[in-house]
Amino acid sequence: MRLAPSASRRATSRERSAARAANRLPRLAQAASNQKLLGYKAPVFIRTLAELKEIAALEPFENSDIHGADLNIIFLADHLDQRSKAKLLTLRTGTDGFHVRGREIYWWRHKKPGTLLYSTVPLEKLLPVSFTIRSTNTIRKLAAKWP
Repeated sequence: MRLAPSASRRATSRERSAARAANRLPRLAQAASNQKLLGYKAPVFIRTLAELKEIAALEPFENSDIHGADLNIIFLADHLDQRSKAKLLTLRTGTDGFHVRGREIYWWRHKKPGTLLYSTVPLEKLLPVSFTIRSTNTIRKLAAKWP
């Protein structure tokens, strides 16, 4: 005997993947907050899809000289206090620029003149909150994955 096809449509692979990821978020957040379970600190940086799309679309630097530089986004666990923000902004140079917005820092980097090297900045010493850095290209690909 053959069964009639279901009236409801089947979930696509992308929808099933998104549902699995959404179901894992509470467990990931719980695991990250429970250092004993993991044996090491593992901060989690969660943004909604709407937040991610907004972050990906932002062009924080209007100066045309900046175009062509690598733009990275530093995701923070919490907002920066004013003192930390002021310290960060003192690191601006001809090869590094920073823009703080909410729980993100936008960081453009040019290569050092006459080299293929990028500048380095002592962020671990400067920022009092947990953070992770991702390229703008990565964030834009993630935001585009779920329209």
